[in-house]
Amino acid sequence: MGKKYLLLLAGFVSTELFAQENQTDSATSHWNFSAWAEMFIIPGEEDFFNPTFYARHEKLHLEARYNYEDRNTASLWAGRRFKFGKGVKFVFVPMAAIVFGNTNGIAPGLEVEIMYKKFDFYSESEHVFDFNTGE
Repeated sequence: MGKKYLLLLAGFVSTELFAQENQTDSATSHWNFSAWAEMFIIPGEEDFFNPTFYARHEKLHLEARYNYEDRNTASLWAGRRFKFGKGVKFVFVPMAAIVFGNTNGIAPGLEVEIMYKKFDFYSESEHVFDFNTGE
């Protein structure tokens, strides 16, 4: 058995590399940046790397992904952040993307985060309208 497949004995492996969120310190510009990546090792398939980067400025949310919607496919996202709540905090980010590469199309999406004390619920959903297949 190959060395990389020994890791799979403990279950499906997704190794995540996280970059700490950084905020610029300018008085006129409040940008937040974050990047992370996942490495997927799946038996019988080609391993793939899935990096994601986002930038936020006030209510603007920008995101770039690779190998997320499909292999060898990139997507560029833009959306608006809505935040509200005191005890329980809510964040909604409706977004839209251009998808290009192995799959070409457009995608609406939504990211939702609900936070209460030390609990944090996060969900994201999207649908890709593929120009090539009409799906």
